[in-house]
Amino acid sequence: MFSLIILVVFSILGTFFISSILNIPEGMESTAYVMFMLMVVSSFVSVLVIPYSAIMNANEDIYIFALAEMLSSGLRCGSAFAIALFASHKLEWYTVMMTFSLITAGGMKVLWSKTRYKETTLHKDLMLDKPLRNQMIGFVGWNTMGSFANIARNQGLAMLLNVFFGTVI
Repeated sequence: MFSLIILVVFSILGTFFISSILNIPEGMESTAYVMFMLMVVSSFVSVLVIPYSAIMNANEDIYIFALAEMLSSGLRCGSAFAIALFASHKLEWYTVMMTFSLITAGGMKVLWSKTRYKETTLHKDLMLDKPLRNQMIGFVGWNTMGSFANIARNQGLAMLLNVFFGTVI
């Protein structure tokens, strides 16, 4: 649910920020939008994979977790070297490849967890247990608020620098 909310809210706000607030050089608006949408997809996947990463850690299945992270790091490193092959749109290609590496590692964790752990299956009777559901929503809500505060601090600073000093800074 939170992944979908992030996807929808960021998609709507992103268009507004790119067109109205951020200082983007002339002709680079479409590039900025594509990069932003790839960042939204990356955020969606990152939030979606959190429970699966957590269950792998809880079950001490570190081998597969490490394998997925090594695959992701290898893809990212290869992406950095592959950029030299592209004559133009290097930043766009780099972002696409980074998103691909994140989706690949996340998909590996989800598939492993879905096939290995019965806890990853959603049961209707658990959703009908109101005290448990409220406790889980509260836990997720506080963690999400902390994550958003961290994102706002880091990305908010970058946005403020862009607004007041432009893309040069």
